[in-house]
Amino acid sequence: MLDLVELEARLGDFLAQNSYNLAHFQAVSSGRGRVYRLFVERENGSPADLNDCVRLSPLVKLFLETEQAFNDDCTLEISSPGLDRVLKHRRDFERFAGEPVYVSVRSEGK
Repeated sequence: MLDLVELEARLGDFLAQNSYNLAHFQAVSSGRGRVYRLFVERENGSPADLNDCVRLSPLVKLFLETEQAFNDDCTLEISSPGLDRVLKHRRDFERFAGEPVYVSVRSEGK
């Protein structure tokens, strides 16, 4: 299985091939296994809607299975980034330049 950084990069490439951008990716452990949360938008930057998420779900699940990162103990959640989106990529900062943002910083070790 890939490490999460490599998996995120491959997911981004996979989504780009399907005309979507990966805005943010989380993989968290839960009591029953791993939860993958993907926040996606259309290639043109417009928000993904419910139909986009429904269309992508089986494609992403198959991709994760192929990468040996998904099994019966995993859950997949796909949604649009929403108003509280994380600005992570250069394209995010360029797109929202001049807009007010909330900045949080972590203390070392937290």
